[in-house]
Amino acid sequence: MPDSADVFVEVLVEKTASLYVFRTVRMEGSVNNINGVERYLNRITPEPKYILLLPDHQTSIITKISKHHLLKTLPEKHKGTIKDIIQQNHLSMRNENDLSKLVNLID
Repeated sequence: MPDSADVFVEVLVEKTASLYVFRTVRMEGSVNNINGVERYLNRITPEPKYILLLPDHQTSIITKISKHHLLKTLPEKHKGTIKDIIQQNHLSMRNENDLSKLVNLID
């Protein structure tokens, strides 16, 4: 994330635990000059960074939504609770909606 005081994030959940997303994109490709017309990008890839603020004000930054990556980024004392919530509520942890549902269920 940029090192600035002026960073704007989207609020996805604000409760006991909060979830924010900082949306960035990566531009891939090269400059192509075709008949005097320059073409710059072949692809624009979204790269969101999710910021999870836990009830004890610890934060985790999640760059890829998956159960494995989520548990890897969490502080040790929260891993068991989060794993239980995922299993009890049958969350697939494959998209932003699942991540939001999880954060809504954290007490």
